[in-house]
Amino acid sequence: MKKAIAIGCLLIAMVTGSLATTTDVVAFTPADFGTRCNPSIVGFPTWYAGLTHDDANCTLARPGDKTDPNSKADIELMTFIWTIILNVLNILFVAAGYLAGGYLMYGGVRYMTAQGSPDKIASAKKTITAAIIGLIIAIGAAVIVGTVRGALNF
Repeated sequence: MKKAIAIGCLLIAMVTGSLATTTDVVAFTPADFGTRCNPSIVGFPTWYAGLTHDDANCTLARPGDKTDPNSKADIELMTFIWTIILNVLNILFVAAGYLAGGYLMYGGVRYMTAQGSPDKIASAKKTITAAIIGLIIAIGAAVIVGTVRGALNF
């Protein structure tokens, strides 16, 4: 029983750390995430991040809008579309990270409540393994999207 409690505590610590890592992956994207015009809520970026004017109203820039020469508003249509696509992908990867973390906790609880049943323990281990693989994929995908965004200056 002590071993199961220790494993459960370890899994909770791993999930907490992985969720923090998942939300920190967003830091690889442009610096305008988490600002007043582009808030970040629980690690989820906004779909319009990088597309707002820096004015008091945080208005959304339109492709070809040339109202302010110092603003990011002077963007092409393809840049506008790809920025939105990369923002939505970032949102999906953060959601996948949270989902994988939830499954990791679920597998840990199933492991702790297996009460020595070999079938239940094997099923719980499979759930934990799948959750860890999913978490690694989600973090890797978010890093790749952040790298592409940085390389293309979106």
